[in-house]
Amino acid sequence: MTVYEYGSSSYLLDISPAYNRSTEPAPSGNAEGFAPPGKNNIDARYIDMQSGLFVDMTGLAPAAPLRTSRGVPGREQRVLAKDGHQYRYTDVFPLQASAFEGCAVLVPREVVKLLSDEYGADSLTRTTSRGYHWHADSEEWLPIRTTQKTLHGP
Repeated sequence: MTVYEYGSSSYLLDISPAYNRSTEPAPSGNAEGFAPPGKNNIDARYIDMQSGLFVDMTGLAPAAPLRTSRGVPGREQRVLAKDGHQYRYTDVFPLQASAFEGCAVLVPREVVKLLSDEYGADSLTRTTSRGYHWHADSEEWLPIRTTQKTLHGP
């Protein structure tokens, strides 16, 4: 674990000692050798030590192109995560400059497509989730009970 200081903020970078291997034996028939879905396949976590906000990171590995319907290897390159998720190389690379919490970051080329594919089309616009409501004015998620008290008084 390494702590990084940026101004008055501290961030912890915690890298799993198993970052370079699968966390579980691959199921039989899994030629790629990756762990089954649902297992913890996070390779690193970057944590804001003041707020607890964190970003999980998972490494990607190159994979053979998918085969066509005739069994012939295709031309489209792809990459795989440890849990078997696969992505088109061109959806991820080249990485694009962006900002997160005021810091410069690199994100996948088709970040909106990838997030929508993974979490659903409304995942980037939904304002309620798992008992919380997003307040755009304060830019924070608050429990719905707190939200109702705020909107309707005590």
